[in-house]
Amino acid sequence: MKEAPIWSLRRLAYSIEIRISNKRDSNTIISGRTGVGKSHLAHVFLNKFEGFNINKHLTYRRDEMIDMIINQKKGYIWNDEFISSSFKRGFFEKAQIKLISTLTTYRFHGNIVVACIPNFYSMDVELRKLFSLHIFVVERGLAVVHAPIKEALFGQDSWDTKENSKLESKWNAKKRKNPDFKIPYHELSTFVGYLKFPKLTDKQEEYYEKLKVEKRTEFDDEKKENNSEENFYENTLEMIKSGTLDEKSLLPICLSHNKKLSSVRARLGQILRDEGKGQTLKDFFKLKAEKNKNPVLKDNLIKDISDLSI
Repeated sequence: MKEAPIWSLRRLAYSIEIRISNKRDSNTIISGRTGVGKSHLAHVFLNKFEGFNINKHLTYRRDEMIDMIINQKKGYIWNDEFISSSFKRGFFEKAQIKLISTLTTYRFHGNIVVACIPNFYSMDVELRKLFSLHIFVVERGLAVVHAPIKEALFGQDSWDTKENSKLESKWNAKKRKNPDFKIPYHELSTFVGYLKFPKLTDKQEEYYEKLKVEKRTEFDDEKKENNSEENFYENTLEMIKSGTLDEKSLLPICLSHNKKLSSVRARLGQILRDEGKGQTLKDFFKLKAEKNKNPVLKDNLIKDISDLSI
């Protein structure tokens, strides 16, 4: 039996450079269980490229990743937690569609994109098609390099998921019977080679951990702010729809949250249009005005406005 090839980081980096020089995109996904060293591998791999700067090129945000892809040429993008950017259930989100469109449209910018995710197959299928390499980390120091099947002329799945999952099921059954069973990853149809990678230096690891906390905190704070903003509009619209908030009461609510009435009305109107039901704010306010003769509804209005705090 032919011996399975073992790659070095230098060889992997060289193959990426060749790909870029041929004006092809280079999107690499690194997957594996939590704690096996995905970020570790991404770091030591990207360190092989001149010009990589972890401060500048590490991100945890989808919007920032999109901006980097658009505004950089022959640069680097490392999304360390791609799960928040690529989860398949979010396919119809506008930001998800924009990410797919951006990766496709700007593929010839020559950027080297590296993304880390626990499970490659939790990604949206359209995103999977845009990655030229999938590196699965088995354990710290050892990974398996996969590439899509070029001969998949009639099949839509260039990663041969169906056939490879059959093999994996057989191996898992053997593993349950014999914990010492070594999984022959080289038998997978997408297998390219095994990859051995070194440890980060203590200094590199310490700096990465510090930077990760800073960037995550910054991202989490922004998410809280965005969620608070979304909650305001969701709660306000819900109250309007339920008939507990009338047109006159919208202004004091806007003022109490430092928002312009015109901006809030525009945003709420856009949300209603996106729902595609042909409903408008005027429709709900008119219905509210007709029902406002009932004093019971006024009591509910006062009660529900107090629930709007976020």
